[in-house]
Amino acid sequence: MYQYIVKRLLLVIPTLFGAAVLVFLLLRLIPGDICDMRLAGEGGLVDEETLNTCRAIMGIDKSLWLQFVDFIWGFIRFDLGISMWTGQPISYEIGLRFHLSLQVAIMATLSAIVISIPLGTISAIKQNTWIDYFVRAFSIAGIAIPS
Repeated sequence: MYQYIVKRLLLVIPTLFGAAVLVFLLLRLIPGDICDMRLAGEGGLVDEETLNTCRAIMGIDKSLWLQFVDFIWGFIRFDLGISMWTGQPISYEIGLRFHLSLQVAIMATLSAIVISIPLGTISAIKQNTWIDYFVRAFSIAGIAIPS
């Protein structure tokens, strides 16, 4: 059992690395430039010097490899960087939304418990009857339907 747990914990490292690579590449493969979108959204024409300054601040003027190294190094230090859209630190952005997200997660968990325990009990008591089949179908539909 100990070896199984250690093996699973060690598999977290390549999984997180793969997820980080995927997120990094998906963010960089989006058509357009974040500086173009941010500055053009303010209206009017933007000169090249302003765009270059924005790119230098965001760090997107570096090579893709250096951007990736900076991304991973920040990830290791739990420094998630600056939001490309708002310009605020990512930790601040997460903090703004964490309270509401936690409330939603708690309410969803409580709702699932309140619904699933009685349905599971009824299904176990009325095993292999139409009630059991209905509860099974209802449960499968609840899992299959997107939130």
